[in-house]
Amino acid sequence: MSDVGIRLRVTEVELVDNLYLFGAPGIGKTEVIRQKAKEEAKKLGRVFVDLRTWRGADDKTPISFDDVFKNPSKYYVFLRVPAPHIMPEDFAIPAKNPDPNARYYEQIPPKAFRVMSLPGIAGVLFLDELNNVHRFDQITALFALLQEKDIGWSDKLSPDIKVVAAGNPPEMSSVANPLPLPMRGGRLIVVWVDPPTVDEWIEYMVKTYKDAWDVRTAAYLKIYPNDLFKPPVEDDGVSPYPTPRSWTRLALELYRFRDNEKFSIAMAYGLLGKEVGQRFEAVIRAHLTPQELDNLERHPGEFDGLEEAKKIFVITAVANNPRKYAKLLKHIASKNRDYFVLSLVMMKPSDRMWAINELRDEVADTLDAIANYM
Repeated sequence: MSDVGIRLRVTEVELVDNLYLFGAPGIGKTEVIRQKAKEEAKKLGRVFVDLRTWRGADDKTPISFDDVFKNPSKYYVFLRVPAPHIMPEDFAIPAKNPDPNARYYEQIPPKAFRVMSLPGIAGVLFLDELNNVHRFDQITALFALLQEKDIGWSDKLSPDIKVVAAGNPPEMSSVANPLPLPMRGGRLIVVWVDPPTVDEWIEYMVKTYKDAWDVRTAAYLKIYPNDLFKPPVEDDGVSPYPTPRSWTRLALELYRFRDNEKFSIAMAYGLLGKEVGQRFEAVIRAHLTPQELDNLERHPGEFDGLEEAKKIFVITAVANNPRKYAKLLKHIASKNRDYFVLSLVMMKPSDRMWAINELRDEVADTLDAIANYM
């Protein structure tokens, strides 16, 4: 890995024009910039629009193209485009001039680029995989977009559209090119980024997906935080490896197929690779009988001696029925803040409020941590 002097977690970057994020695939570069664009839209009092889906900040509300076109100063737009997909001819296509005597034709940009060129519009154009582009004409057109905000030769981006790019280090991608020398001479702000922390990933999952994900992934990562991002030491060219992106996918798919344990384990191997998949399989397969859970409620101190996979199973059971296992929950709250916070994340809102009120003395020093997730 190149020595760059300083590296930031991807969550620490600020949203500025001509920013270039250099980091491994799957660590959340796109999602972080998208979330920061939403935050800036809110700060400016504008309506966020994702131009790929024409949906608002909640990813559900449809936004009318006609209204954006008529009232650009009301909106903040976001567009993520994989740079290798953009050809120079994509910036504009010839259109027949309505004047039959005309000796020229007009150039019409694509819908999204047309919106981003409107006077008064603000937003972010995110060019992903920039250093995966190999054609010289593509590179020239994209760098003109970055440096001068030129959409081909016929139009320009609005001055309030920030252009942000991202790429993978050559050692992390067989198709990545070095960043051209002129781009490193002050035309781009090159920032090297690392993955988020486990706590940041959990906070993102809670805020984005609410209860619709498998929280066993979070409990596992609190025990094995180094498994959040673990690129292969010796790459065989085919085996998967864990990244924040693969953990997000796994958490969502495990929730979706929660009644199919065999398929869940196969997905864990398919997203995390053999080494981490084996450890996670132990979590999936860990079970305690109802009698063993009842015994833990009578003797909560025995929780501390359980193997980690079974602890994850226990806090899941406690979160599903906190009133039944109130004594055990109190013990967990007093002895292990991380496990207690994770159990709260898994609870229904009504149970969560009950637990916090019931155990206020035990959780007084963890309220800040709890607030970060809720």
